[in-house]
Amino acid sequence: MTQAPRFSELPLPPYRFVRGETPHPTQDPEGHFQNKTPFRCPELDATNWRQCRGFLFALDLFNHRYWWECHEVLEDLWHELDHTTPTAQFLQAFIQCTIWNSPSFVDT
Repeated sequence: MTQAPRFSELPLPPYRFVRGETPHPTQDPEGHFQNKTPFRCPELDATNWRQCRGFLFALDLFNHRYWWECHEVLEDLWHELDHTTPTAQFLQAFIQCTIWNSPSFVDT
């Protein structure tokens, strides 16, 4: 299996969050997203996404199957935008893709 390309220089988390199997990234003291600084790109759009550190990291997280973590980063970016813009609507759709891929979001 070929390794997915990387878009950011940020390290991937030490584990993928899976509900009931790994520490919750923000709620557990051992979580890997403890004290995470929110990603900010209030001017994010289709012309400048390559300059958005958070969006590039979200691509890495998604491509490497860190779906819960990707969802969190995308929500940081989405909250910064006017939710009626095409970029915000795209991020909302991307967030939905993380939900459908992640066992952490599915009730078992």
